[in-house]
Amino acid sequence: MNLELPIPVSFSIKMETDKAYIVSELKLQDTLLCAETNLPKMYTEIKSTDKNDVTTAIVENWVLEQRVQEARSQSVDNAINNLIQLTQDVQISF
Repeated sequence: MNLELPIPVSFSIKMETDKAYIVSELKLQDTLLCAETNLPKMYTEIKSTDKNDVTTAIVENWVLEQRVQEARSQSVDNAINNLIQLTQDVQISF
């Protein structure tokens, strides 16, 4: 596999499909990026899995950026703030 910008990460594999790994505790240098997410196999290269079922891999940078943005946008507080910002940007009348 030849990734353009491979980033080393670790995670636990919860499930595997033909196209993706469904993972938990996705970490970059011991920093939690996502509690749960999926990683496309096409952009993920598994390196090893230890006796505690922690997998190390390299993942294409843009995939990780996208997963972090998705996790951030799924926050209820962020969604509320975004909706409030929309109402401030445009006058709503019914």
